Amino acid sequence: MKKILILIVLVFAITANAQTGDPKVDAMLKELQKAPGKITFTMNGKTSNEVASIIEDPKKGLLISSHLTLDTTPDVTISLIAPTKKSGTYAINDNKKAGVLQIKDKAYQIRGSLTLKVSGKKITGTFEGELYEINKNKTKPSEKSSGKITGSFNN
Repeated sequence: MKKILILIVLVFAITANAQTGDPKVDAMLKELQKAPGKITFTMNGKTSNEVASIIEDPKKGLLISSHLTLDTTPDVTISLIAPTKKSGTYAINDNKKAGVLQIKDKAYQIRGSLTLKVSGKKITGTFEGELYEINKNKTKPSEKSSGKITGSFNN
């Protein structure tokens, strides 16, 4: 939950083009404004290509997210969290809120795995999993899968 709040604060701070006064948050904002990466994913047979930002979170993990630096609200937003900035395969599970996909007014939780490859400043990876719709006015996602998702990202 704390990571989601940080993400929301960052989005508002960037769109307002403001400094926060907190050196850690200001450093994250500066990193977000660098050249964007790319995230591509396929959900139920439909492929999307999105602008991505890959930033280090305060606990030394990575936030991989689309459209953090846009002034408009996109139709598609995807966010993944890797627990560390080290190469390896990590679980995207429901109790860590590590994967979220939003398409227009529908939100999905992603449960699966993320494979990360870090080589210097270059970060690439893939992910795959099942989607579980988060119904409006509910805090927990559906127990029934809404389909599969696979994708890749790089900076």
